[in-house]
Amino acid sequence: LGGERITVTLVGTAPKAEKITKSFYIDEVMFSRKSGDHTEVAGFHLIEDICYISNLYNVNRYYDDTSFNIVSKIAEQYLGKEIATNNTPSESSTVIVPNMEPLVAMKWIAGGMSTNEGHPFYLFSTLASDKLGLYDLGSMISTQSINRDHPFRNWQAASQSNDPKVGQRVIKDYRFEKSENLYKLISDGFIGAEYEFLDTLTNKKNNTTLNIIDDLIKPAATTIFPTRQKNPTITPAYKHDGKSFNEYKSVKKVSIGGSNAFKTATEFRTSYSENKTTAGYKAGVIADAMHNILQKSPLTIVVNGLEFIATPGHHTIGNNMTVEFLRSQVNHTPNDDYLDKKKSGDYLIYATKHMFKKEKYEVQLTGVKLANMDIA
Repeated sequence: LGGERITVTLVGTAPKAEKITKSFYIDEVMFSRKSGDHTEVAGFHLIEDICYISNLYNVNRYYDDTSFNIVSKIAEQYLGKEIATNNTPSESSTVIVPNMEPLVAMKWIAGGMSTNEGHPFYLFSTLASDKLGLYDLGSMISTQSINRDHPFRNWQAASQSNDPKVGQRVIKDYRFEKSENLYKLISDGFIGAEYEFLDTLTNKKNNTTLNIIDDLIKPAATTIFPTRQKNPTITPAYKHDGKSFNEYKSVKKVSIGGSNAFKTATEFRTSYSENKTTAGYKAGVIADAMHNILQKSPLTIVVNGLEFIATPGHHTIGNNMTVEFLRSQVNHTPNDDYLDKKKSGDYLIYATKHMFKKEKYEVQLTGVKLANMDIA
């Protein structure tokens, strides 16, 4: 009938592999057809149980707490889920959730969160964990790659290696998605722009600007860029009339910042999208720019999936993976670096597709990055 619950248990082939159990609901019967006089085949589309359960509830409530605690309360009350994180911003705010289902409300609130440095937060679920993740982008990019010592490689010699750790990590297929659209980033106001946030109660304007090189790239290069990977995907080298693209204020955006709706004589509680200082508004601007620039050069690869369920913990979304591609050059000298510096390097795993087939198990990983490998 399209509402049945299905529990799936997976276990790897390694001796100490832990069981992974996930519950799903049938949200759609995709097809049903006869394959013989006495046999019939049905195709089901499943969604994770919390997604289906979330669809049953309507949240229309007032919350007064930190953004992280609000997300945690909604997750626990409606979905029975814990939130895993390694960074909990302490700034309190007041939010009225306006008739949203729990997951939509949680994603809405998380979308307005950022660190003081302007790193956005992401809310996600993974196959190997019962908890929902809520991590800031800076901390995720800064973590050690899950396969630094044995990268995923895209060349023939790797597939012929006698070392199983090398052979199991051969890239079976890859594609670079539609990318490098600097024109759109400029027109959307993520390279150089002016921002104005209007307080409708006092008519006060909080004005700030964005110069993506000075505000994001330079600070990130000294704090969160991976080692050997300091060559950003955005450069000040592109110029017009001797002026770098990032120095132009190509777009001006005006938004309603807030109206002091929850301000009293003794206390000032910010509402959603409202900040107490111009610096707070600027952190949000940088977070939006960081989110969009991160997806400038996405890479999708297909690899053997056994190791992703053979060891405890999750090793997909929110982790970093190391990928290596050969340079497109026929003749190399002994001193040549054989790696393609743009395609190779550490990528943050942004999306994962687990593909269980009759004869094999593969994982499709989509990775994103802020910087390419250094050019010697």
